[in-house]
Amino acid sequence: MNKLGKIVIAGGTGLIGKNVSRSLRSGGYDCLALSSKKQDWDSFREQSTQHSFDVFVNLSGRNILKNPILTQSEKKSLLDSRVGPTQEFIKVLQQQSQKKSGENSTHRKPVLIVASAVGFYPTTNGSDKTPTPEVDEHSGPTNSFCGKLCQSVETAADAASNEARVVKLRFPIVLSNDGGLFPNQALQYKCFLGGRMGTGKQGLPWVHIDDVVRMINHAIENEQMEGVYNVVAPDFVTQDQYSKLLARKLNRFAWFNIPEFVFRLVFGERAPLLVEGHKVNSVRTNESGFTWKFPSLSAALDALLGRKNSA
Repeated sequence: MNKLGKIVIAGGTGLIGKNVSRSLRSGGYDCLALSSKKQDWDSFREQSTQHSFDVFVNLSGRNILKNPILTQSEKKSLLDSRVGPTQEFIKVLQQQSQKKSGENSTHRKPVLIVASAVGFYPTTNGSDKTPTPEVDEHSGPTNSFCGKLCQSVETAADAASNEARVVKLRFPIVLSNDGGLFPNQALQYKCFLGGRMGTGKQGLPWVHIDDVVRMINHAIENEQMEGVYNVVAPDFVTQDQYSKLLARKLNRFAWFNIPEFVFRLVFGERAPLLVEGHKVNSVRTNESGFTWKFPSLSAALDALLGRKNSA
């Protein structure tokens, strides 16, 4: 298949964005990575008047756990940081579509890829009274703040369905040495401060950064892909299992357990992100022909820690 040419990535300087940009450029794509800075977007708007973009990728979004208090203003900021770039992309897509309508163009449809999250789905703490729910791309949303945020992100992207092939990727925790949860977590375990969060029985969906990059490449190049795809590795673990495996890889003990009520007290509406979970199946992703580089958590942790796989 001939590769698409010019790509723009919102959130191109973040954890996922910088890895995706690097991969696409090494594969021969012309890739424009945007931060949240005004001058980046001014430059993008100017470039869009001179030539067309083939792929639009929105990986933007403020860290939902960054501020201690989730005010209405903070909720709006979290939403705007995710939806705003998509809306800007749609304006350009509509302009491109109008230009091409008078050119009898045979070019294939542009692609809009947006990052959503598995927070879309219902979660529980995994206790005997609230068993871990099992979900896939066909499952309905939760009514929590996180669920509503994901729905807003995806609905905004659907507005481009006439102008582009829209792909919505639902990500779990992304394991990487470049940022996110893992570096600080590994340091805590090395300092003998690792342990489970809450009951430890909640499901913990995860994916290695390499598979995130590969999935975005896959979505760009596979013209049959459209709609929602979970990007969750097939090896299901609970938070307690994850904690014990990481501790074993680091020759430490997972003993520093924090009760569920502490997280609910500190994080309020966002506590489910930490003390609740689910089993997320990537049914449509597997059906699309995607193959996992790191299907098992053990292999993923070994790669991150620079170890030979020891299962």
